[in-house]
Amino acid sequence: MKLLRGRDAEDRRKAEVLLDTFLAWQETNNNKIIEAEQGFQYRLDGRIVTGYIDRIEQQPDGGLVVIDFKTGSKPSNITKAGIRDDIQMNIYCMAVQERYGKLPARASLYYLRDDKAIDYIPDDESIAAFRERLQGMIAAVCAEEFMARPSYMGCRNCDYGDLCEMGGKGE
Repeated sequence: MKLLRGRDAEDRRKAEVLLDTFLAWQETNNNKIIEAEQGFQYRLDGRIVTGYIDRIEQQPDGGLVVIDFKTGSKPSNITKAGIRDDIQMNIYCMAVQERYGKLPARASLYYLRDDKAIDYIPDDESIAAFRERLQGMIAAVCAEEFMARPSYMGCRNCDYGDLCEMGGKGE
């Protein structure tokens, strides 16, 4: 076996810590894994919404759970209240509803580095509000009505910097 040094050794150590955290969490999880890396596709206002869900589980009571694993640290803006507005989690909940005919009982962002889950309990009201918001976003994109929101990190990593009328003003 090759001896790892420097950055490679540090990356391996970090990966091992994340794996140990995952395995300890999995050991206490009583849910049954239904799907892993499940692709989905559904129509909304004539547009196709696609993606992949890291994991769908079934609770002992039959309720479904969506898990999205994160390897980075939990951002400060993700809270129990904030996750209700999270685009990704709501799209996942809509995909589960489309596929299984019911909303998941819970959708969770699980941050392996912090060993912390942020849970969202979707309901008809929250999904209806998000569906309306998503329809507005889709309509705006189709009408090419989307304003750039310049920021240092956003502009630095944007593939459209040469085309943007803001001209990289987030720098």
